[in-house]
Amino acid sequence: MNNDKKIWLCEQYAQKAWTLSLSFAQEAGRIGHFGRGYAVVAEETRNLANRLFEYTSKAKFENNEKDELKGIVEFAFQIGLLSINTTVEILRVNPIVTDMSTNKSMAVLAEDLRNLALDINALSDKHVWQTKFVLPEIATPLRSTCAVDFFFRFSIGGIALVENTANIVEIHSDLPTEGDAFDLRGNILPIINCYQRFNLAHKGFDEKKQTFMIIRPDGAGITKISKEDMFAVPIDDLDINTIFSSRIGHPVPPQAGHVFADYSRECWDAVGGGQLMFVDWGKLI
Repeated sequence: MNNDKKIWLCEQYAQKAWTLSLSFAQEAGRIGHFGRGYAVVAEETRNLANRLFEYTSKAKFENNEKDELKGIVEFAFQIGLLSINTTVEILRVNPIVTDMSTNKSMAVLAEDLRNLALDINALSDKHVWQTKFVLPEIATPLRSTCAVDFFFRFSIGGIALVENTANIVEIHSDLPTEGDAFDLRGNILPIINCYQRFNLAHKGFDEKKQTFMIIRPDGAGITKISKEDMFAVPIDDLDINTIFSSRIGHPVPPQAGHVFADYSRECWDAVGGGQLMFVDWGKLI
């Protein structure tokens, strides 16, 4: 594919992002107070659309083909994060929003964002998602319940971990940080940096940037913090698109030698000898 066609496609993708931002804003308005998270996604999508328009306009007048579209992977990554945040928001408001048409519309928009990220990524030689995600199967017997929860699989230093999406506020990248604090739209959150604590190497697609999981622990087994406290946890970004559903599995002891074994609030066995470990963030404060 030549550069002229890539630039043309970038313009189409920018227009698609702009259209999606309007759809997000419309759906956010329909559910009022509960649509604040969608309103944030709408604003971020609009900002990315504007940046992509500017990016392609500048690329039209550059003659250096070697550097042409070299930064396009960043747009794919940021839009991928937005698709994750949209899914997290859907799971959060689904139990309290009775208008099922809104939930279905948001699910379609989240998938549109994900596909847009993949399309933009296809224009680059560098791929954001280098690790193919396989849904883990729980090997331990299930409790006698039909309840299904949704979980976010992520990694810190290449070590796979799991968190309930109900505890996740947002996933962010490249926002202002200052020492041990994280600035989330004017709210200063403490950072739980497991990389420094356990001397782990960051495994992200861009070593100069860090992805943060903004988490509000549910308080189970945590006595040092309240339900309303939020924390910023730096995570790897190679397999961010990893939300799965499962019935709750029986807790098992963490495998010996696991970095987070002493900081686990729960651990499940998975098929293939792997484990799904949930961190007790209160112990890491």
